Amino acid sequence: MKPTVITLVLLLNFLGSPLKAQWLLQHPMQEETISGETFLAIQAAAVEATRNGVDVSKYKIFAKKAEYSCIITFDDPERPLGQLGSTTKMLSFEVEVSTRDFHIIRSHFVR
Repeated sequence: MKPTVITLVLLLNFLGSPLKAQWLLQHPMQEETISGETFLAIQAAAVEATRNGVDVSKYKIFAKKAEYSCIITFDDPERPLGQLGSTTKMLSFEVEVSTRDFHIIRSHFVR
């Protein structure tokens, strides 16, 4: 059996509906993974960003890990490649979070 046929059979068994399986095949999903440590840092950063008036649901989120901290950037999802700083449409926001106890080290809007 071909892998796509096996996938379809598994989907049908799991979902119980050919229509649901067909929809999933027509709308492929992209898998993204992050570590638990990065998740907790993003969670802490999201609280800090929200506290500063940032609607995190409208931003693209980047995480950079250092030795004892994680820098989380909430950025304009439409920022042109190569442009530094915030766009005229949205101010970017950056938070550095300790990965030891997940307290906020610093946070600021990016100019």
